[in-house]
Amino acid sequence: MEAAHEWEHSGLFDTDAHTDTHVHSEEEEAAVLAVARSIGDPEQGKILFNTVRPEVSFACATCHRVDSTETLVGSGLLGISGHSHNHSVPDSNGTSDAMAGMNMGEATAEATSEPEQTLEQKVEFLRTSITNPSAFVMTGFPDNLMPKVYGAIFTPQQINDLIAYLFTLD
Repeated sequence: MEAAHEWEHSGLFDTDAHTDTHVHSEEEEAAVLAVARSIGDPEQGKILFNTVRPEVSFACATCHRVDSTETLVGSGLLGISGHSHNHSVPDSNGTSDAMAGMNMGEATAEATSEPEQTLEQKVEFLRTSITNPSAFVMTGFPDNLMPKVYGAIFTPQQINDLIAYLFTLD
């Protein structure tokens, strides 16, 4: 977790710096990979993300873009680990994600006024979003769109690997 702590305070989580055109230096990429590896195995997470699961008949990649913030079926995930999510403020649909309903580009602009979350908070948000997707339903998306079985079909290590992979999407 030391690498995660260093990365968190390095400014790499600064939401102003996370845009679709942001280019990382080799040092930044190494720091991102160190944080991801402190969570799980991002290479295994990428495999899991792209593998069709027989329990749901599709892969995560079927519904989520990793190269964009644009919606496919679900939200685009580019830069997901670098965006703040204030879960304490309900949106108009009563969900607890203050940025629900915004695409990630809009969330970036809005997030600058919100306090930055810790690595642990970001990991927990992603874990909850995978294992209990009804906890944070984005405006414009129906509840129950994302299957609620991932907590049962993925092991805790596989979920960590998926989260680690999501941390590399920038």
